[in-house]
Amino acid sequence: MNFEDIYKNVPSPHIPEKLPLETNNFLYDKELIQLISKANNSLGAYKGDL
Repeated sequence: MNFEDIYKNVPSPHIPEKLPLETNNFLYDKELIQLISKANNSLGAYKGDL
């Protein structure tokens, strides 16, 4: 078997025309980034206690 025989029936991945979510509005939101950071730190501290 060669490469072409193995992969000729593999479907190509679905690539959407446009993502359903506009990320520009919240990627740079200072409050949201601070909340995510706080949650991440809390999760890390919790995992450290286990």
